[in-house]
Amino acid sequence: WESFFTVNDIRQKFGTPYERIRAPVEWFDFVNNTLLAMVSPLVWYDQSAINASDLGFPGTSSPGGLKVLGAISVRQVRVQVNSCPSAFERDFRDMGLMQRCFGPYVEAFQDENDFGPPLATGGLPKYEFSTAEENLEDSFRGRVTRYNGGGFVVLFQSDGSQDSRDASIAKLAELKADTWIDRQTRAIFIDMNLYNPVANTLSIVRLLTEVPASGGLVSTLYLTHVGMGQLYLRYARTSTLAAEVAMLVLLLGFAGRELVRMRRLGLSAYFSTLWGLMDFSTIILFIVAYAFRWRALDMGQFKTFPPEELSFTSYRNEAQLVLTFRNVLGICTIFSWARLFKTLKRTPFMELVFRAIFISIPDLLYFSACYVCVLFGFAVSHYLAFGDELYECRTLHACMLLLWRMFLGQADAVDLMIERNRVLGAFFFVAWTFLSSIIFVNIFLGIIVDAYTRVANEYERISFGEYLQSGIMRPVRQLLARYGLQRSEEEEARHDSRRVMELLSKEMEEAAANRQLNREQQARDVAELTKRKRKKQQDRIDVLMQSVMTLTRETALISKRLRAAEDTDAPRGTDPEFFQ
Repeated sequence: WESFFTVNDIRQKFGTPYERIRAPVEWFDFVNNTLLAMVSPLVWYDQSAINASDLGFPGTSSPGGLKVLGAISVRQVRVQVNSCPSAFERDFRDMGLMQRCFGPYVEAFQDENDFGPPLATGGLPKYEFSTAEENLEDSFRGRVTRYNGGGFVVLFQSDGSQDSRDASIAKLAELKADTWIDRQTRAIFIDMNLYNPVANTLSIVRLLTEVPASGGLVSTLYLTHVGMGQLYLRYARTSTLAAEVAMLVLLLGFAGRELVRMRRLGLSAYFSTLWGLMDFSTIILFIVAYAFRWRALDMGQFKTFPPEELSFTSYRNEAQLVLTFRNVLGICTIFSWARLFKTLKRTPFMELVFRAIFISIPDLLYFSACYVCVLFGFAVSHYLAFGDELYECRTLHACMLLLWRMFLGQADAVDLMIERNRVLGAFFFVAWTFLSSIIFVNIFLGIIVDAYTRVANEYERISFGEYLQSGIMRPVRQLLARYGLQRSEEEEARHDSRRVMELLSKEMEEAAANRQLNREQQARDVAELTKRKRKKQQDRIDVLMQSVMTLTRETALISKRLRAAEDTDAPRGTDPEFFQ
């Protein structure tokens, strides 16, 4: 996070005022009143003199935390005279409208002839051309075009003293008097190295002013911030070197593991899977990243650090290699973390998601082709309508990026489009947002949801507890068993078999006991039922015997009464007891 504040401070001090330059006179004013004054402050904010030990630290009203190393390099790139297209140049010459023409910058038409007023000694032009090899500079891509590393170099002293500042101001006035910037100028580079001794970092500042053939000036600040330990091993921290060595060892181990796996499976089987391609790509990217890292260290051996005060040494090429190393590592990080999905794919939900994605790939490819066609069509329309007026629509590539930002909700350029053309600006915006944000988004979601629904209907889900037992706890148990902290699977199986046999025998004993109890209970039930039946029969017999005895008594009584009646000869029809 300290690097962020350093970069932000440099951009505010140098980049903000520099990017407002729109004319050559403003460039001279910036170098004189801002750059030299900021690079070489002579007094504190209370107007007291700065000590000699504090000179050379750029600041606005006081020395800062950055030290200017070496001189400040100012390099100009020029084009040849009459470098315009031949037909254009011939027609204007025949008409007498233009005697000389200066075309856009092309490396083939770069002017390498010395120019300026003649020197007092020898009569040669004052400003000599130096090649890219002599400047130790590679080509550089600006906002307009790419420029060669050669040019006309002027150095300004930057030790912070009053004498060096006066000499730089005098040299700048000499450049202005010599019309150093003219119609042949196509780019002006201001390069300087700012070193932070506390953080041990180097900030390589490049202020580029481009002069397009169409007119105007385009001023931009380019900043490269690297640690000195990435350029020279003697400045590297032990912890950083240990981390890089550990990463390299892990990379070699991972590469060896993948080679063994590739040999076991075969090339066709290995590269037929997505994970195989991803692992192989990760290894290649790591190797490429470390190649850039070693190349930066190798190139740094041929350049002294710190540089001499009266000379300029460019560390931009080495710093760009370090930045490339970090950028490739960033891509490798994405691939490395994407490998987590290989493990997460074993979970039920992620397996469902991956199946849905793979099933929807054909439909997504057709959808992407349609989307790209519509995107390209709208990019061409924006370029034709606003390419000459809006910076956001200067190229087809810029138009496609603008449309993508509009799709994501960033509509900063819409007001400018409507301001330039009220009809087309509003129509393009409404049409693009309607197609992209409403129609295409819903089609995309429909494809994903349809694939997910189909897979979910066919997929047999398992519970989370079953997944824990089979997918997570099993490797943990194997690891514990390897170090003797838990029984292995064979021992666990034998233990489980013995336990199963014990459980089976116990269950058989319990079943036999239960059967015996059931038989005894059934015997008791049968005896009880028999007893109840016998008692019931005995009760019936008793009731029957009582009935028989009662009937016998009644019969005897009736017989007795009949005999008594016969003996008395009483009339039977009038005896009430008889009838009763």
